[in-house]
Amino acid sequence: MGTSPLNGSNDEEALSALYDAIGEPQNSSQKAFVKAWELTGFLASDGFEWLFEQAAKPDELAAMLAAVGFTDGAAFIQKANALVPAELLAAGQEELLSEHLRSHFEPFKALLHEYLGVADTLLTPALGDFVRRHRQDFESVLS
Repeated sequence: MGTSPLNGSNDEEALSALYDAIGEPQNSSQKAFVKAWELTGFLASDGFEWLFEQAAKPDELAAMLAAVGFTDGAAFIQKANALVPAELLAAGQEELLSEHLRSHFEPFKALLHEYLGVADTLLTPALGDFVRRHRQDFESVLS
């Protein structure tokens, strides 16, 4: 696997290889890592509008990032959530929510660009630190 996150690496390739090696998470630390990895991947490719298409609420998604120490990422989810009036998140409001998201494309785009800059420097260190803090939960996957 190359440089291991257990040996202090915050290399994105090593963390990606860890994600691939996990397959079916076997413990809560692996589950948290996998959820955060997938969430950040979706955000990077689909933007913050994607958050509002999920069964999980934005607060729950933010908690996934906070759980692995990427609190800056969690804050961006909260900022995106603040761009949407709460009443549009209620069941039956999907059409109005979609219209609102389209009409606020530029603020979401600007927020995404800011997030990507932060994620570029802080995401992999947060994930690497998380793996090292929960070393015993990842050792079997990385050996």
